[in-house]
Amino acid sequence: MRNSEAEYLLRSELLSAWWNKQEADAIDRAVYAKPDDDLTRAHCAIRVQILRDLRTDLRLYAEGKAAAPGDAGA
Repeated sequence: MRNSEAEYLLRSELLSAWWNKQEADAIDRAVYAKPDDDLTRAHCAIRVQILRDLRTDLRLYAEGKAAAPGDAGA
């Protein structure tokens, strides 16, 4: 079952550190963007949302609350 794979990924220190860095970097880029650079801020906000959504999906897969891609019923 894929929920054990999702649990493994969520427990990975390397992946967690990467995830946190990606999110922090996107937030910093948005904060320090030029005042008129709405496009950069929008892209950074989308990136943060995608990272958070992916992490949420992994948690749902790990908890068995959602079927992971490739699982029956997905």
